[in-house]
Amino acid sequence: MLFRSAHTARIGLYYGNLEPTATVTLSMCAVRSSPATQAALLLSVAPPPTALQPRGQALQMMQVELLSPFAEAPELAISFTEPTSGKVTSVMLALPILPLRFLRPWSLGADEYFRWWRAPANQEKQSNFQLRGAYEAAAVRKVLSEALRIAVLDGIDQIG
Repeated sequence: MLFRSAHTARIGLYYGNLEPTATVTLSMCAVRSSPATQAALLLSVAPPPTALQPRGQALQMMQVELLSPFAEAPELAISFTEPTSGKVTSVMLALPILPLRFLRPWSLGADEYFRWWRAPANQEKQSNFQLRGAYEAAAVRKVLSEALRIAVLDGIDQIG
């Protein structure tokens, strides 16, 4: 679960024990990332649950603040011990913290867009590509605007 605002996000991590009898013990839970990502994100992680009861569930909250752009998503390292066998299992999960999660579309009209586009500090960079096979323009527009949070300007951008 991910809640976000302009430069902050909250993530809720749910842990569950599907076994009907044994209690699972979490022995370690840590967020790992590259030095560049560590400098770009401020992470506040609540302590993980210490045990999971049979057929039980527990929640761990995480607060994320974007300080600067970054390239790699942080990972969550989880180790848990199975009480019946004493076996320790480790899992690494990529967290859904990506730069595009912090982007917001900027609504511009055509006149304002071209004023920014032609600003002295900006140099024009264009890239053309063609999709192979058939596609639906509405689906492409939806992915660009909703998933990637890239505004599509009517009358300027041509999709279709």
